[in-house]
Amino acid sequence: MFLALAHEFAEVAATLRQGAGEGRQVAAARVAQLYGRLENVFRASLTSFERKQYVSLSSEPNKAMNLNSYIGLMGGSYSVHQTLAGKVLVADDPEHATFVVPNPDYVLTLDADSTLLPEYCLRLVYLLEQEEYRHVAIAQTPYSAYPGAASRLERIAGATTDIQHIVHQGLANYRAGFWVGANAVIRKRALDSLEEVSWEGGYPVKRYIRDRTAIEDTESSVDIAAKGWEIYNYPERLSYSATPPDFGALCIQRRRWADGGLLVVPKLWRYYKQAKQAGRQSFAEFYLRMNYLASISWTTLALLVLLVFPFANELVSPWIAVLAVPYFFAMSTDLKYAGYRRRDVIAIYGFNLILVVVNLAGTVSSIGQAVTGARATFARTPKIRRRTVTPMLFVVAPYALVALAGYTLVHDWEHHAVNSILFAAVNLVAAVFAIVAFIGLRASVQDIWIQILPWFRKRRRVVHEPTRVQIGVPAEDLGAWEHVLDLGTSAAVATAVAPRVQVRSRSEGRPERGARQQSLDAYGLETLSQPIYDIEAGRIVGYELYQRINGEAPPVELARLGIDDALHLERHLLERAGSAVQHLPPDAWVSVNLSALALRDVTKRRPRLALRDGVFFDVSVGAQRGFVDGLAQDVLSYATSRLALSLDDVVPDAPTLVVVRRVRPRMIKLDPNWIHDLPSSDAKQAQTQVLMRIAGESTILVAEGVEDEEELEVLRRLGVRFAEGYLLGPPRQLDELGDHLQR
Repeated sequence: MFLALAHEFAEVAATLRQGAGEGRQVAAARVAQLYGRLENVFRASLTSFERKQYVSLSSEPNKAMNLNSYIGLMGGSYSVHQTLAGKVLVADDPEHATFVVPNPDYVLTLDADSTLLPEYCLRLVYLLEQEEYRHVAIAQTPYSAYPGAASRLERIAGATTDIQHIVHQGLANYRAGFWVGANAVIRKRALDSLEEVSWEGGYPVKRYIRDRTAIEDTESSVDIAAKGWEIYNYPERLSYSATPPDFGALCIQRRRWADGGLLVVPKLWRYYKQAKQAGRQSFAEFYLRMNYLASISWTTLALLVLLVFPFANELVSPWIAVLAVPYFFAMSTDLKYAGYRRRDVIAIYGFNLILVVVNLAGTVSSIGQAVTGARATFARTPKIRRRTVTPMLFVVAPYALVALAGYTLVHDWEHHAVNSILFAAVNLVAAVFAIVAFIGLRASVQDIWIQILPWFRKRRRVVHEPTRVQIGVPAEDLGAWEHVLDLGTSAAVATAVAPRVQVRSRSEGRPERGARQQSLDAYGLETLSQPIYDIEAGRIVGYELYQRINGEAPPVELARLGIDDALHLERHLLERAGSAVQHLPPDAWVSVNLSALALRDVTKRRPRLALRDGVFFDVSVGAQRGFVDGLAQDVLSYATSRLALSLDDVVPDAPTLVVVRRVRPRMIKLDPNWIHDLPSSDAKQAQTQVLMRIAGESTILVAEGVEDEEELEVLRRLGVRFAEGYLLGPPRQLDELGDHLQR
């Protein structure tokens, strides 16, 4: 299969030898062409890119953000700057940039375990270049299993994959095709039409491919269709992908495939209604897409009902089995066409029986994500030499199924329930065969023993004592320090508050204050005040103070500032906040944005501002997981006990709720992107209420970025009393605050 190119080169070589033996001559241009082809085939330029090296890119643990991060950089030139938080990519002139990413016409996506035939790109790009395919966003060949499987499991799992190859061809025929993420050639212009920009930790994050579910390609397919693009499945096998070699790895893969389909159904319904109004939607397309998204869920639940629920004999008709004959006949025909045997349909039935609980786990995970609003973590299929241990539930469930089928068979025999005996007997035989052939009796015992053995081992109690841990790179190893003002990632927070970070004294070469102030003024420094509004009372109760550099949020703009300048800048903000307090009523709040580094500085210097009631110190948490662990114990203790600590950019997912429970802040500020999604998401509304219950009545909850009446109405209904945003009051220059209050 993959030696076709080698055979072609061998034929060319033999032909040239034959021509030379006959005294023939080959034109110089033809010789150059042949050598050029050899050079193009065997010459490779390899580069690597790891997004998690850069704090300015998303660190979400899923495959979609791997693609989004690099696609978002395409067409740009950047310089890599080492800051206190880590490496930051800053846009730069192409002549001076250290990292340049071209802007291509097409993007090839490829999984690590997939292989393409040599003519893959040539054929698909040629197709996309044709005028009649200008509306096609993605051209692909749904992958096939490698032929010559080494085990029964790989062979039958590969058979289900090859059947899906045929199914995808049929879906595309009705404009209901789905992107299969293992490989594809994607039109860059189509990706640009899907671009959405959000802010994480003060940095812009571009999303082209949705990362809400573990099946990012499936959800993005609906987005592509909604933009008027189509997906084309090339009618030939040009790509192959590895099948998991053992049952444990297969469970991880199939659970991921079953997770997320239900979450996409509401988006599909919205697309169907919009497309129907525009006159470009057919019921066949909607039905096929709906079946593709939700069939795993409803077929799994239906099969469980048939297996578990007791039916009276008179309610079960032998004609029910006849209804299944066309389905199995069609499947056996597809198997025969794909190079398998017709009788493999029986093995596939048993294979699907032992995967019932795996598919059910994916369905339950989808429902859990719908309720909590959390994003799925991408579970990569293991690539190891040894066998992957199967989770106990997935090992025990097939045996429980055999026991249930055996009990049903005996019960029906005793009660002469002839009609249901056949169904129980088929399930019993198929499940036993699948356990022996695909899981293995010995492997089952090993997996169960490995997982129950720790239950009988005595665990030593580990006492965790507060420690001061150095996190990050020592100052002497970095050379020139650089700093990002609003540290937004967990790495940034952890590094910024490292106890051993030393600030240089003036005697060590620190510039004079006047010189530093001049350098900061060159950045266009300004301090803004955003009013905090009491929704219930209808009045302003305080102000949030924050810095802007040339009108932009600090992190990207201040990437070139050293730690001394950055810390001085934040001290300057505290000084201005102290001056602003004199103009405010005694009961007015002042909320000051600080980095975790500046928070540590406050615990040391303890300025007068920290002693005034109603002053809150905002530290950005965002979606960071290591916020609490990154803070030194003395900083955290002082900040929570002596300061009015405020957590900024909060997204109330499960890890952040744990942070809230541990820190017990005086104020919590909800992320603007979360607020924008509240009107259309019942799940996020429920999560917001959970956050309010965990935080308690003593914690002030503020919604940031309120921009329309619909968002405000939802906040009222949820009981969120305080908010800020352009709808309630635009930000003002801090110098104008006193005059504004007098007016």
